[in-house]
Amino acid sequence: MNRDDYVNATGMSAFTMWIDDITKLGALKRMRRMGVQCPERSMAALIRVLINEFAKDGDTSVIPAQENSQIERQIKDLIDKEYILTAGKNKRSNL
Repeated sequence: MNRDDYVNATGMSAFTMWIDDITKLGALKRMRRMGVQCPERSMAALIRVLINEFAKDGDTSVIPAQENSQIERQIKDLIDKEYILTAGKNKRSNL
């Protein structure tokens, strides 16, 4: 079953996250530069595309998935740093 069939069969679920204004503005500027229509409404699409590409195996993704490659190590380090930075800012901790 491919991803589109899976999404159509199972649906999608809501996912909320925090994003700082500087990062959001940078992403909007880059999407505008790339010619994305309505970048303000495309932020969720950008996040879904990046997560979908990350979830694919290395042969079909634009993000290389070679185990223990330099790119994977860099991504892991960035994830670890971001997790530590935002651990206290998740939705449950602020409600």
